[in-house]
Amino acid sequence: MQFRDRRYPAEFDARVMTPDGVSPARILDVNAKGAQIRLDTPLQAGSTVRLAILGDTLTAKIRWTHDGRAGIAFQPMIPQAMVDRISHCFGTRTTGRRFDSSHLMELR
Repeated sequence: MQFRDRRYPAEFDARVMTPDGVSPARILDVNAKGAQIRLDTPLQAGSTVRLAILGDTLTAKIRWTHDGRAGIAFQPMIPQAMVDRISHCFGTRTTGRRFDSSHLMELR
């Protein structure tokens, strides 16, 4: 069975650039490979767009679209530090910081 990499919830503003112009968008969830975005501008699955976020411009391919949302695949993948910065905004505003269990040891 194929599993999708974990996506982290986010509520982060971005701009999507297409040949038709620039549109505001909101990142709804993210990982290093891609994201789900919400925007008012219709996009075509299979097309390539540029995403302006955190002072960077990223290239992404539209994988799917449905009801004002789209799934994008970053080309190339983005660094984990950027994923953390995007998802951290959601965690602190809405639900508090995510719990990091990487330093815990298993009890036997």
